[in-house]
Amino acid sequence: MSRAGTILTFLTMACLWAVPVFSQQQILQKETVHLRNGGDREWTAFAERADPELKLIFSAQAGVLDHTLEFTQTDVKQPWRVLVNSKDIGALVQDEKRLTTYLRIPASVLKNEGNVLTIRSDNKVPDDITVSDLIVHRGAVANLMSAEIKITITDDTLSILPGRITIVNDRRSLQSVATANDKEVAIRPGCIYTAHTIVILVPAPGTYTVYANRGFEYGVDSVVVNVKPGDAMKHRFTLQKEVDTKGWISSDTHVHTFTYSRHGDATLPERALTL
Repeated sequence: MSRAGTILTFLTMACLWAVPVFSQQQILQKETVHLRNGGDREWTAFAERADPELKLIFSAQAGVLDHTLEFTQTDVKQPWRVLVNSKDIGALVQDEKRLTTYLRIPASVLKNEGNVLTIRSDNKVPDDITVSDLIVHRGAVANLMSAEIKITITDDTLSILPGRITIVNDRRSLQSVATANDKEVAIRPGCIYTAHTIVILVPAPGTYTVYANRGFEYGVDSVVVNVKPGDAMKHRFTLQKEVDTKGWISSDTHVHTFTYSRHGDATLPERALTL
């Protein structure tokens, strides 16, 4: 092979190596699974019988790349742990809402074949939960968040307003996202409080409904976006003030933070931002 051919081959291999290897995924469980950690059911709306844990088998590339577990959960009140090959990799989010989120699977815990994913709870307080859409992606979650949306919330004079952004995916589940500028931001799966223009990173491809609001005084604005990997779009939400509060003073004289009262789960910085 000529020197030029050798260089071309090398450059081609380098380019291929640089491409994010996140296209490979395994759907482990699409359907909804009802789990109960023991004891009586919480409500009669739940089935009388439920499995105490979920076990699923998947393949991977051992010791090379981290993988990412994606899942949708509902009605989680007690601690539920997630294990891969008996190694604890994290927990479900303790939140009753329907939400989609992600956990890192370290490369060091993976085998080529026969990896065992387990979801279980050792808590003794009865908890009925559901999980669905469990997918293992090859690569880090940062590679999955490959589209960005720049969001600004304003009033009808185009003055920037602080507000709450809610993101829902096409499964009508609160969608976990990342932020490119996360200072002075309170963020939870599918929910962001911000006082300035913000760039959010979302999994692509995907279809999302994004909402903006600012309490009961204002209306709600929304948009449906379809994103592909590499997309960079922007959207300005306009909120109309619908309740006249001139001459009124509002206050909340009883505010909990987990930081001091151990009530709820909001930290002091989160509570300050949301106020």
